[in-house]
Amino acid sequence: MLNWSGCSHQKVNRRKIELTEPIKTPGRYPVLIRLYPGIQVEITVDVEAN
Repeated sequence: MLNWSGCSHQKVNRRKIELTEPIKTPGRYPVLIRLYPGIQVEITVDVEAN
């Protein structure tokens, strides 16, 4: 599940998430999410090490 700031949790099918490169290390990554045909959003994912 993804946690949208200010919203409740929303389930997104993993097949609708597009990564430009595999996430293997901490950092910031752009992620494209195709919600419906013709509707998409690009977010930035911050990956932190424990």
